[in-house]
Amino acid sequence: MPKGIEHIVRNYVQLKDRVALERMRDHLNSLLHDESQRATRGYRTVTLEEALRDDIETLDDGIARLSDA
Repeated sequence: MPKGIEHIVRNYVQLKDRVALERMRDHLNSLLHDESQRATRGYRTVTLEEALRDDIETLDDGIARLSDA
């Protein structure tokens, strides 16, 4: 079953809205960085970090599809 982010990315690729994809990726990278900072203080959320990385990868794939077009 596709994840919600995959539907969002597919629609933005159809619209050729690279800026929206890059903004979403930057935002998720910021969230991932914040979680990494928490991990250094002993608070660890592996599941959240994995989900963020997966979503960032999906966004990167969408951006790459726009670059190839």
